[in-house]
Order: sequence, then structure tokens, then C-alpha cells
Amino acid sequence: MWVEPDESAWAASDVRGVEAAAPTGAVAGTVGATDVQELRPPAPSGWSPGIDFHAPPPIELATVPTEPGFNMLVNPGFEDGTAPWWFFPDRPHWGGFTVTTAHAAEGRWSARLELLCDETHPPPDKAHIRGVIEDIRAPVFPTIVSGEYFVETWERGTIDQYIQFVVIVAAAEMTGGPLGNTQIRYLLAGIDHPPFDIQNARFFYVTREEPVVGRWVHFERNLVDDFVALWGEVPKQFSHVRVLFEVRWDNLDVQNPPRLHSVVHFDDLHLGT
Repeated sequence: MWVEPDESAWAASDVRGVEAAAPTGAVAGTVGATDVQELRPPAPSGWSPGIDFHAPPPIELATVPTEPGFNMLVNPGFEDGTAPWWFFPDRPHWGGFTVTTAHAAEGRWSARLELLCDETHPPPDKAHIRGVIEDIRAPVFPTIVSGEYFVETWERGTIDQYIQFVVIVAAAEMTGGPLGNTQIRYLLAGIDHPPFDIQNARFFYVTREEPVVGRWVHFERNLVDDFVALWGEVPKQFSHVRVLFEVRWDNLDVQNPPRLHSVVHFDDLHLGT
């Protein structure tokens, strides 16, 4: 069972500038003088209001090469559209994503996550997430998670407004007993404190700083080292691994909502060896 809220170590980040690739083909919008394509995913699992949502099944990997550099994720650079990335369409604290040619670390496409609260976009909940998700079932535990993110817009309106990625291990066998799922929540930027208490998660601060705007930022963590440091061990047996890349707010006053706006892109994501 996934545990959701009512919802320190440090790691260096590399910051570099990358120009977006020039798009071709059908035009969905413009940024300045550059035509931009944008794709919106269909509702995951064919969901529609009034029916129960079931997450897409995990991506199955029968074998994993032993040499480093193998990526378990499918379509990690969003060059093949939106699939198989998904989100929770049935939860008020979740929203969708698009893939766009507006910015890209490599190739032409990236995932675009927009978080907005203003007079015409009231908050749907005290927590709200824009993110992309994949579930992976493999015979070995992944070692490395990495990627790139680009902050296009960052207008802070509340304290707990931040960028993170999350690794969730389902049905992990741990010394402390079953928790349903075991998590590490990696706080990439925008927050310097735990946003809430959650029994089955540990928080890790990649930085405690405000996001850098207008530059691609590289992140990379060794999951084996981090699970040992934060949980005391690496999961021995597990059902699958879920990875989420997000921009979000928490603990927002929905009766007196602020104005806030964040646009964050993710690209070249990696979960594997």
C-alpha cells in the first residue's frame, strides 16, 4: 500500500547552460521567435472521472546487464512522446504534465511541469504536485538515479514550494519490518526543512538553496549508498521500484491562497546501473 501524506548529507550539483534544439514539424505554441511543439498525454490507464484509477503495470525487465550505464527507464529523454510516463489523474493533489521542445538538455524534448496558483487557478488542495512517474520491475536493485532539470520560472508564493525526485521501493523486505513501501525523497531545490512527517520516508537534501533559473542542473545519487546511510540497508527483496520527478507545494493555506508560479523541465533521466 502506498503511503501518502495528507498530503544530511550534501551532494554537489553541476550547473550548465544548454540551448534548446530548434523544433520542426507541427507547431503547438511559441516562445519568443522560436516555434515550440508540446504534447499532452492521455489520461493514464484510460481513466475517466467516476471510475477507479489503476496505475499502469510496472515495466518488466527480465535481465539487467552487469556493466555500469544501463538505464532501466523507458523513454528517459522524452524523445518518443509522453509514454510510458504517467501521473495520478484521480487525485486533487496531482496534476498532469506535457512534453515540449521549449527546452532540452539533449535531443529536442523534455518533460514540462507547471505549478500555478492565482486568481483564476485556485488551489485544488493544500498539497499539489506536477510530476512524471515510472514503475520498474527488475531482478536487481538499481544503483544510480540521475538526470537534468531546468527551471524556466520560479515565483515563490509559499514556504513549502520545491523540486524533488522520489524513489519508492514497493513491498521491500527490511530489517525493521514491512512498511508497504520504503522511500527516499531527494529535495533538489527550494526547501531547507522536511515539509511534513512521513514514517516510511527519509529526506535527503541535494541542496537547500533556491532553484537556479535558466540553467540545466545535473543531479546524481547512488541509491545503494543512500539506502545504507538512511535506512541501514539495501532492500533485499521487493516488488518494484517507482521513481517520481516533481515540482510541488505543501501546507498551502487554501482559504487564503497566495500567487505562485513554477515551470520546471526534466530531461535525460536515469534509473539503473
